[in-house]
Amino acid sequence: MSILSNNPYSNALRNINILLDPDQKKRGVIMFGLLVINAFFDIIGMASIIPLIDAAVNPETITEKWYLKWPYEWIGMNDSISFLFVLSTIILIIFLIKNLISIIILYIQAKYAFNVSKRLSLKMYQYYYSRGYSFMSDKESGKKIYDTMWLPYYFGSSYLLETLILSTEIVVMLFIFGALLYYQPMAVLLLIVIIVPVFLVVYMVTKNKTRQLGLERNKIFPVVSSLILDSYNAYNDVILFNKEDHFYSNFARMATTVSEIDSKQNGIYAKIHQRLNDIVLILGLVAVFGFALLFRERSQDILALLGIFGVAAYRFLPSVNRIMSSFLTLKNFNYVPEELKTLKGLELKEFDEVKAMNFNENIVLEKVSFSFGDESKKVLNEVSLEIRKGDVIGIIGPSGSGKTTLMNIFLRFLIETTGQILIDGNPVTLENQRSFQKALGYVQQSVYIRNGSLVQNIAFGEDEAEIDKEKLDWAIKNSMLSDFVNEHPMGIEMQLGENGIKLSGGQKQRIGIARALYKDAKIILLDEITSALDPQTEKNIILTINHLADMGKTILIIAHRMSTLERCNKIFELKDGAIAHQNIH
Repeated sequence: MSILSNNPYSNALRNINILLDPDQKKRGVIMFGLLVINAFFDIIGMASIIPLIDAAVNPETITEKWYLKWPYEWIGMNDSISFLFVLSTIILIIFLIKNLISIIILYIQAKYAFNVSKRLSLKMYQYYYSRGYSFMSDKESGKKIYDTMWLPYYFGSSYLLETLILSTEIVVMLFIFGALLYYQPMAVLLLIVIIVPVFLVVYMVTKNKTRQLGLERNKIFPVVSSLILDSYNAYNDVILFNKEDHFYSNFARMATTVSEIDSKQNGIYAKIHQRLNDIVLILGLVAVFGFALLFRERSQDILALLGIFGVAAYRFLPSVNRIMSSFLTLKNFNYVPEELKTLKGLELKEFDEVKAMNFNENIVLEKVSFSFGDESKKVLNEVSLEIRKGDVIGIIGPSGSGKTTLMNIFLRFLIETTGQILIDGNPVTLENQRSFQKALGYVQQSVYIRNGSLVQNIAFGEDEAEIDKEKLDWAIKNSMLSDFVNEHPMGIEMQLGENGIKLSGGQKQRIGIARALYKDAKIILLDEITSALDPQTEKNIILTINHLADMGKTILIIAHRMSTLERCNKIFELKDGAIAHQNIH
């Protein structure tokens, strides 16, 4: 009984049931109905050939067997050759209709499978975002891309769809056995005795190797993706350090491993069972003629058996091949549902528009402490400070003092271990932190620039129809980007290149500031934005900061140089996770 409950097919049905949503399960019942219809028409096609063989082998049966006599009299033919011509034409029409219906059903099934794949991909996307900043920071980019795009794709194309194909072929084989048991039991015996053992042996030999190759693919593909991303992103360093050979050699080694995996899977294990068709067919012929040798007086029955075996094998062998192929594919991609089980029960959510939290008086950090995981050492230790509306606050300190952690807690990317943040006396909680984040504008040292136009980067995440042109012009003007825009022939439609490759460091910072202004941020956080700039560019950015202060914006600046903090009315020095000094200008 264990083989009935623990095999690739039953395991696939259980795994699919775990990952499908209720509405997808209901549509899955419809898919099962369609595959039964598809199998039924396949059998109709096969069954329609049998009368033709009967009539061709023994014309006398045309007037003896009811399924030949009725169409013979209905067509009104008076000779067997003409009848065979008309009958073969009818069978051709039957096959055309059968195949058309089959294509339609296969399309519906494929659309269903890839819609499941799409939903899983969307769920994985939302799942990653829901896990927060620390989780996203720890995951390799290649793994994130692989999990979000390729795992759901493999589930739809190589797991769910293969299960539907396997189900169809199982139903087809059951129909074939049922029909042959009624019409020619000896043909069933031949099929079972000759075909099944051969393919069963091949499956037992190849299944473990196929599963192992699938696990190797799952392990190496994210690594390859990360290697490609790293080598392309580090282009400048690769060239300057003359390390092209190192990165190329690593990629070539990985590519060779991938090529070897796919060659074995697609060249050997996915094809070996297809090479058995002619061997099995000849074995069947040997068995039929061996039977004829033993029972010479029944030669007419032998010819009929040969014809039935040929027709059955014509449809039975492809079914066995597809079943074998599906079993091996399910084994090969058995890791996919395991990797996706984190999505079990996860529902896609709608994203509501969040209104920015009001900020009228002050923001207070009240004895905020933070430590990573179970670490006893606190990265921040009871940090308390007040930011009043319109303040320009500076945070300075050596590396490792906790500046970045403090910024991430303020941004709610990290949550304080103890203490709290109050805005106008109201605590910022998990329930209202999205509203608090909506009030913040964040400009970091390395501003993210998407591969698009200046407009798309300032009006970040908005469709063209949603962009407020007046607000866009205001943001460009007050971030002091006007000269840069006016001097460019394409103006605000200029293309910035991937990661802002066409921009200087200062221009990237101004675009980050313009993005915060377009967002209408109430508090602007600047994180080491001048640390990588030359002195002149730093002065220009400081002028922009002064302009923001003149506009009445509340600003929090993290810096490593006091020169950046000249406009601050309060400066806090962090040391070992605590405020060591407070300097009020």
